[in-house]
Order: sequence, then structure tokens, then C-alpha cells
Amino acid sequence: MRKVEFNEFGYYHIFNRGVDKRKIFMNENDYQRFYLSLYAFNNANFLPEKGTSLEDALSQQVMERKPYVSILSFCLVPNHFHMLVRPLQSEWMGTFMQRTFTSYVKYFNLKYE
Repeated sequence: MRKVEFNEFGYYHIFNRGVDKRKIFMNENDYQRFYLSLYAFNNANFLPEKGTSLEDALSQQVMERKPYVSILSFCLVPNHFHMLVRPLQSEWMGTFMQRTFTSYVKYFNLKYE
């Protein structure tokens, strides 16, 4: 797999969809969880304890926000999503994507087995 270099002055269209075009958002709670992930994991200072729900972790931590990216727009549809983002530092784009998307995938797989 080739390594992608991101420019902190660039704008990037990020998108992903479910395997075989399957739904990745089954109900309103899934949309809300992804939306919460975008907020929570776009923060270098957010370090939740393992085994704590995302909602509990956010409510327990008082922290200064240090975002990885500026999220300019996003669209969530049942089987995929789109985002337009600008990294605030070139090396932060991968961290943002890894934290946010891994969190949602773990939530989805646990919920829907």
C-alpha cells in the first residue's frame, strides 16, 4: 500500500461506503454515533478510557480542543458518507481518519454482530 502525503493547505474529499454497498447507518442512533465520533475523535486531547462509552468519556473529560482537521462539510447517507476536510497539520489527517473510522467500525460491528 502506498503512503499518501497530505498537505496542510489542501482540501480533501474523504468518502467511504459499506462492503457490497451495504448500509453503514441502520437507524438514527447510528447517524448520531458517527456524528459524535466526528466531534470526539477530531481532538488530539481526547483520550477515552478503554471500556467507557463515548458519551460517558465526553461528559467526564474537560479539555481544551486541539482538532486534527477542519471539517468543512459532510454528508451521511445510508450506505456511505462524504466529507470535505482540511488538515491543520499535514501528519494529522491519517490520525483523524484512523481514530474516527475505527471507532465507528467497532461500534457498528459490536452492535450488529
